[in-house]
Amino acid sequence: MSLHRVAISEILFEIPYFAGRWELRTFLIVYLLTLPLQIITNTSLLPQGSMSLVVFTAIHAGLVVSLFWILIANAIVATQLIEDGTMASIAVRHALWFS
Repeated sequence: MSLHRVAISEILFEIPYFAGRWELRTFLIVYLLTLPLQIITNTSLLPQGSMSLVVFTAIHAGLVVSLFWILIANAIVATQLIEDGTMASIAVRHALWFS
């Protein structure tokens, strides 16, 4: 029996509650990941100038940038520039996930 590594996103996308539009689901997941990091980086929980604050800030900035690109993908699909569920829409999804 071999162990298979499973990403959190694969688990969440298989739950029936999360079935539906991948754009909104992805946006909400990333947004929920940014909230605790925003609390950690914007409050005085970590000392100023510490390496842990730098690491958390870098992770938070990366998630905010990915949130921006997810919003761009939502705008493209929501304005029907690319029809939802077509191969072009799926290509946008995979391009965002692998970039």
